[in-house]
Amino acid sequence: IMSIEITTARKMEDQVISEIKKVFGKETESVEKVDEDLLGGVVIKTEDVILDASVKTQLNKLKQTFKA
Repeated sequence: IMSIEITTARKMEDQVISEIKKVFGKETESVEKVDEDLLGGVVIKTEDVILDASVKTQLNKLKQTFKA
């Protein structure tokens, strides 16, 4: 059984969570968290991978690009 943690800026609908879990396989357990600081997007953590598609991270990357 794979465990994943799904963090979003707002509570996601159960159907969306189910679709995310399908990507990781039939036997996936999830913990959903809400972090309004993300602004939007999603962060998914597995045992060894972090998939960060949050608006906060994208804005930070853009900020770093302008500093360079």
